[in-house]
Amino acid sequence: MLKNLAEDLAQILAANNIIKVEDCDAYRYGLELAISKIIMYTIIFIIAILTKTLLFSSLFAIMYVILRQYTGGYHCKSAEMCIIVSIFIYLLMLLVFLLNLINIGSLITRMILLSLTFIAPLIIVIFSPVESSNNPLTKEEKNKYHRNSIIVAIILLIISCISLITNTSTLFYSSSGSLTADAVLIILSLRRSKNEKNCYESDGGSS
Repeated sequence: MLKNLAEDLAQILAANNIIKVEDCDAYRYGLELAISKIIMYTIIFIIAILTKTLLFSSLFAIMYVILRQYTGGYHCKSAEMCIIVSIFIYLLMLLVFLLNLINIGSLITRMILLSLTFIAPLIIVIFSPVESSNNPLTKEEKNKYHRNSIIVAIILLIISCISLITNTSTLFYSSSGSLTADAVLIILSLRRSKNEKNCYESDGGSS
C-alpha cells in the first residue's frame, strides 16, 4: 500500500516536472521511507501522549535510531511490516518501563536489563555493521560504521550505568532498551541470513 502511494506521488512529481522521470524510482523509495517514518513516529507520539511517557518515548526513539543507523540489523521486506515491528519493539520496551513505574518486578527487570545492557555492546562490537542485501557497504563504510557503532554503544552503556546508579529510571530504561532492541535485531538479521544461505545451498545454488 505505501509502496503504491509513494509510486503515485513520484509520478505526480514527474508529471509536474518537479523531478525527472528517470529519477522516479529513487524518489519512490525515498517517499516510501519518509511516509513510513511519519506514520510510525505519529503512532509512537500518540501512544506516548496517552500513556504520559513522552520523555521516555522520545529518548528511546532517539537513542535507538542513532544506534541502528550505524549497526544495521534486521530489515523487513515491506514498509508496512517495518512499522508493525518497530511499534511492537517500542510497545515492549514501554511495557517494561511502565511495569517499573508501578513497581511490578522492577528489581528483577532491572537486573535482566542490566545484564542485557552489558551483553548487547559485545554483540554490536562483534557483528556490526550488518549489511542489507539491497544496500551493500564498501570497506571504508564498514570500518566507519563499525567504529561509530562501537562509540555509540559505549556511550549508551555508560548512560545506562550512571542512570542506574543515580536511579534515573527514564534514562536507564530508554538507553538499556535501545541497546537490547538493537542487539536482538542484529541477531535476527544474522539468523535470517544464515537460513537464506542454507536454503540457497540446499537448492543447489552453490554448484
